[in-house]
Amino acid sequence: MKKIIITLLTFMLIGSSCLMISPFSSKAYWDRDYAINVTIDGITYTAESGYAEDEEVPIEKEVYYVDRFEQSYDEQGNPLYTDIVIQDEINGFPVVGIYTDDFNNHKEITSVKLSKNMLFVQGFSGCTGLTEIQLPEKIEQVGGFNDCIGLTEIVLPKGVKKVGGFSRCINLKEIILPPSVECVGQSAFQGCTKIKKIVFPKSVNTIFHNAFEGCTSLEEIIFESTTPERILIYEYAFYNTPLVNRAQAKGEALVLEGGFLLNGSGMKGNVELTGDNINSVASCAFYGNKNIREVKIKDVSYIGQSAFERSGIIKLIVDNTEYIGDRAFREAKKLKKASLKKVNKIGRYMFKNCKKMKECKISGIKTISEGTFDDCVKLKKVIMGKETKTIGAGCFYQCKSLEKLIIKSKKKIVWKTREVKYADKGDVIFYKCKKLKKITLKSKKISSTIKKVKFPKGVKLDVPNGARAKYRKYVDCKVI
Repeated sequence: MKKIIITLLTFMLIGSSCLMISPFSSKAYWDRDYAINVTIDGITYTAESGYAEDEEVPIEKEVYYVDRFEQSYDEQGNPLYTDIVIQDEINGFPVVGIYTDDFNNHKEITSVKLSKNMLFVQGFSGCTGLTEIQLPEKIEQVGGFNDCIGLTEIVLPKGVKKVGGFSRCINLKEIILPPSVECVGQSAFQGCTKIKKIVFPKSVNTIFHNAFEGCTSLEEIIFESTTPERILIYEYAFYNTPLVNRAQAKGEALVLEGGFLLNGSGMKGNVELTGDNINSVASCAFYGNKNIREVKIKDVSYIGQSAFERSGIIKLIVDNTEYIGDRAFREAKKLKKASLKKVNKIGRYMFKNCKKMKECKISGIKTISEGTFDDCVKLKKVIMGKETKTIGAGCFYQCKSLEKLIIKSKKKIVWKTREVKYADKGDVIFYKCKKLKKITLKSKKISSTIKKVKFPKGVKLDVPNGARAKYRKYVDCKVI
């Protein structure tokens, strides 16, 4: 008897557990008097219920999504479903998405009309007979139409925020981005060889990798924003397009209206950029360009994120620039010497992984950002100007050859530290800087943040007369 009771309890517990992990576990769900799965014209819709983040009860919102598609044929072998219509509602509840790839590669599909309640669409790649797409006004993300060679145009509703997934639509002639679009996805229109013009509205903030690569008819690129340099444009976004190809052939940079340098992949040798004709440099503009050597930038207001990342630059001089973006010179592994003058602000990890860099002089910059010299293993000397107020976390992380640091600022220096498990007893500003022997500080004003800094063993702090006693109260290294 006892064994029977135990067995029954076990099954009850297992049953309860299954109900707890099921997405349809609420009592309300099991009390429904309608079908969970509904099939119409080869399309199977599946019900789904959601839960509030901090509640045990279901959200009072029931939805359906497209779960499967199966084509059927008549007696002559002709497909029955060529015009795909996604129902707006099933059992009075909205159809909100497509969670299947079953539509992919169905060459017989000629048109698609989506539910008016859909927020995103995907899953029609390879539908080579598709010539018409009807998108709902509510939709926010559009994609999943790669290799749809029958498409000649696509009308994007005003609410779309992200667009992508039209690569190799070789007959697509025009794409108009509405003023709501924020992001153009990776390889979004790659290989769309008939697109001649693209206008990016002010709302666009990101253009991903290879977005327009191989658009061999693209002759006009327009940015409506007055600050296009603030748009994050990833590498190879416009690779192998006529404008870029012509600039490359001439060994010049592609400069758009307003002095916006969009692409410098064709430049070689010594490069000089001045405010006379260049106002700003796009992110990734020189990404991976191994042919440049000495770069001088003067009176250019903005240098975008990763602008010279992984380039072949050997010597760098920047004079009078408002902003340099994150990782601007990261992994420029031939870079040996850099000088930054009158630079107002820099992003994070600017010189990260510049393996051959030996010396850097910086002036005008108030904040030396996080990881600025991270993993510059041959860096020996750094001089910072009178304006410096903050040293970022991990600034000299793994600078194994660093011997001398001079900070000319007489302002109170704030040391940004970050606790990490692999750093011995604390911060990583000078992590593994074992050759660092001397840090020269010109400031008599001491921030309490210096208490958290673990200076390398044997380092000496050279401080102004009259400030030694103060420093000794805060640091555990020798003060001279």
